[in-house]
Amino acid sequence: MELTYDQDRRHDGDPRIRRALKRMRHAFYAAIAQAVIGVAVGAWLGSSVGDPMTTVGYCIQGALVIALGYGVLRRSRVAAGMLLLLLAAGAIGRWVTTGERGTNTSLAIFGYFYVQGLRGTLDYARLARQRVVS
Repeated sequence: MELTYDQDRRHDGDPRIRRALKRMRHAFYAAIAQAVIGVAVGAWLGSSVGDPMTTVGYCIQGALVIALGYGVLRRSRVAAGMLLLLLAAGAIGRWVTTGERGTNTSLAIFGYFYVQGLRGTLDYARLARQRVVS
């Protein structure tokens, strides 16, 4: 059972819940940043190559990343795991197709925030279950 917004407000004094909510918010912000960067790169690639479908593909991926980030913000453990898997699949796919590992810096930054978002959703679910039971 999930806590409602009013119940969240009542338990704002608990630093563990505040920390879990903060981790989820940061994962959402990282998802927005990744989507914006991806769409900008896709638009640049699409215009330089002359293929509009490249831009469309990056826009679809950006929308998916934002949707999963919103799912993390709404406390979905599945969305948090899928966001992390999407990042890993993109890095592995780039490595397999091009032979290059890509930018490890962006992978590390977004990976950190997505792992924190996953931790936040798992912690929040555990704490919510404890509050409902007790």
